Amino acid sequence: HYELPNIAERAIKNINTKPKYISADTIYLNQISLSYLADKKIDGLIPNRKQSKEKIGKLSPNPYHKDHFEYDYELDAFKCPKNQYMYFFAKYYEPHKDPEKPDKIKRLYNNYEACKNCKARNKCCSSSQTHKTITEYGSEMQKAMNHKMEKQEYKDEYAKRSSVEGPFGIFKEQFQIEKEVVTGMIKTEERINLDALAYNLIRLHNIKQEIENKTEDLEDFCESTSIKNQLKLDVTIF
Repeated sequence: HYELPNIAERAIKNINTKPKYISADTIYLNQISLSYLADKKIDGLIPNRKQSKEKIGKLSPNPYHKDHFEYDYELDAFKCPKNQYMYFFAKYYEPHKDPEKPDKIKRLYNNYEACKNCKARNKCCSSSQTHKTITEYGSEMQKAMNHKMEKQEYKDEYAKRSSVEGPFGIFKEQFQIEKEVVTGMIKTEERINLDALAYNLIRLHNIKQEIENKTEDLEDFCESTSIKNQLKLDVTIF
């Protein structure tokens, strides 16, 4: 999560040139990465989770999922699928588990009156909720990055990275291509297994500490794993 500065410094040393752009996956979108890019005056290209999901066509099919709440950067508000605005009302700082890492910033948005009178409330909210609350993480630097990555010129620039990182060239023999596809699938499966192992270790620790695990935690893990490996995961949670 926090290795972008180290990776970038090694790359710059190798090529003896400071690049105009540095592109990175969503997992590197954090204060340490953004501060490094700002200090070095390098134009970063890091999409947020929704932007990554949109790029690979994996937005949630649920029309009332957060994926379909449009953020208005001028109003600092989210527009829901029923065209009602949910406004910023609170900001919290969550201490990072690692004291050397910056605190996490959590911003909350809602509109109690709009939800109260909404005919779609039962579809949008759970039975225990009186209204919808959108939770957004990140600093002003992250908001600026999100805004930048909505612009087509930066989407196009980021897309170049995907073409450069393609798994194989168009002139390779078919058997070579098939071999690389299989190898890529195996490596992806290994990464998912490691992710699942890490999640289970955290869960076991939480159980030992009598910390309740929420369904949302597992949903978040599955979603982030899907984005990181750019594949669709069909998961049943019970």
